[in-house]
Amino acid sequence: MLPFRSQVAERIARHAGLSKEEIEPLLEIPPDPALGHFALPCFRLAKQLKKAPQAIAQELAAALRAEQLVEKAEAAGAYLNLTLRLAALNSTILSAALAEDFGRAIQRKRILVEYMNANPNKPLHIGQARNVCIGDSLVRLYRFLGNHVHAVNYGDDSGVNIGYNVVGHLHYQVPEEPPSGEKFDHYCGRVYTEMRQKEEDDPRFKALRVDVSRKIEAGGNPVAQFQRRYTERCALAQLESCWRMRAYFDLVNWETDILHLQFFEHGISRLKNTQHVHAEQGGQHDGCLVLDLSELEGFSGLKTQAAVLIKSDGTATYAAKDMVYAMWKLGILGKDFYYAPLAEQPNGRWLWTTLSSPSEMPRAPDFGNYDLSIAVIDKRQSHEQNVVKAGLKALGFTGEREYVHLPYGVVYLTPRTLEHFGFVLSEEEKREERLPFASRKGWFITIDDTMEQLKRKAYAESQARNADRGEAWLQETAELLAVGALRFFLTKLDRNKDLTFDIDQALDLEGETGPYVQYTHARSCAILRKAEEQGIALPSCTEERAATLADERERAVMVQLSAFPNAVERAVRGMEPDVLCSYLLELAQRFNTFYNALPVLQGDSREGRLLLVMAVRRVLATGLDLLGIQAPERM
Repeated sequence: MLPFRSQVAERIARHAGLSKEEIEPLLEIPPDPALGHFALPCFRLAKQLKKAPQAIAQELAAALRAEQLVEKAEAAGAYLNLTLRLAALNSTILSAALAEDFGRAIQRKRILVEYMNANPNKPLHIGQARNVCIGDSLVRLYRFLGNHVHAVNYGDDSGVNIGYNVVGHLHYQVPEEPPSGEKFDHYCGRVYTEMRQKEEDDPRFKALRVDVSRKIEAGGNPVAQFQRRYTERCALAQLESCWRMRAYFDLVNWETDILHLQFFEHGISRLKNTQHVHAEQGGQHDGCLVLDLSELEGFSGLKTQAAVLIKSDGTATYAAKDMVYAMWKLGILGKDFYYAPLAEQPNGRWLWTTLSSPSEMPRAPDFGNYDLSIAVIDKRQSHEQNVVKAGLKALGFTGEREYVHLPYGVVYLTPRTLEHFGFVLSEEEKREERLPFASRKGWFITIDDTMEQLKRKAYAESQARNADRGEAWLQETAELLAVGALRFFLTKLDRNKDLTFDIDQALDLEGETGPYVQYTHARSCAILRKAEEQGIALPSCTEERAATLADERERAVMVQLSAFPNAVERAVRGMEPDVLCSYLLELAQRFNTFYNALPVLQGDSREGRLLLVMAVRRVLATGLDLLGIQAPERM
């Protein structure tokens, strides 16, 4: 509720004998608008002031009633509740909410958000879509606050999985081109599945795969050249799925370039010079290069007090590779990639790719050397990521820079969703609340297929509500509703919790969904169109007009509008875009309660209510865009 939050904190601090900086973080917005605009939990001050919380609340309430800014100050147990003077409050909130920079702040950090990170040999599935939604929302939030942000996809193109596809095409005469009409990453997925079966049936296959992997890692040969062309093509097909979800990237970092540029050898040589890394002699890690975890924060309770970086056979572990890669991210490796543009994305932004040799391409953006590096990776890899983070810090490489693993929960599916996609379930499976992905049963639902199903359902809904609209409008509206449904559903839950996806719930216009918020935005636009049709000019904000908004339902919307900057700040501080989902749902619900109860275009409060509608429309549109969701003007 800026700028009143700061002013209120200053006045409370003066009467409490504390600083504004001590009070401001404690201020809350009450869940019930009838309790006022701000609440202060006084039990948080009891130790400092050496008084009972109830006494503190009563003394502050008595003192603050004399403040001109304050209309009402009441003690409610250990809480101090404050209601501010209506006219000044409303005018300030509406003026702020109608401004283009509402909710923005000035930050100047260099930030990398790495997300998606799928093996480039198969289509993206609905579980990976959650990664994409979280990652892209964070990119948007950080950019909204003025940071210099790069969105990066890590191309794991040297792993075992890629080898299956390459062997199939080079040794088993599998055509490189897919059948007409089949998306390339979907074709790659079919080839991969067939070659996994081929490995079981053909004793020659494993030796061929090992040979292919060796040539890919070595580089500079026809096999490696084929693999690079193939994986780039598959990755671009995967990214088409992301682009359809309005998620975009700046750079693809290829693991083969890390290998060919010898990042790993360079990073390991630096790690060996630290006191925490040594070659193990004897015991279960005999012959391995290990990181001693015994003195590192967060690892004291583990049975094994060492993390293997290089196995006895000379191969690097996942944690070691990520540690060296993190050193590049934070600008402490001492080596860099070469770069070239790869593709122009639908939003007009160029996607770049790393190279392992110089290029005559245009000068690349300033990649690397970030103040904050965020890796969006599911929670099942938390231990390895904790090793990377703690290891870098303990080795003294990070300084003021920060490496963050952002974990998220696994995505499950409801039985009816699986049946919707044509899977046949047993009676026992139908009774389950949720079911996991199961490759052996073929339970693999791609982002592309999910989007198509959501679009079909949204098209039917839009056509039923808008029989007079043309085909182009119906197709466009169905697409943006499908994106809104998927992104909001996969973002709205605490990212640390597992999530169960249900295709019917995702599109519910009356539920806690993206389409519900989109519909509320469209409703606000319809009100303003109707005003224009009736010749009613949209008003400018004045204190006199704002003062007419005295109904508790109007005040509830006003209070929620004022909380937008705080919601953005909380979403960024905790790296939790679900906070923004909760905020938008609450704003939409409060607005619809107001709209259903009070006539906007009639009566003495008309201009004030139009201002309220204008402010809600702008904040909903801004908030949805931060989640990668379009705000339709008609639905």
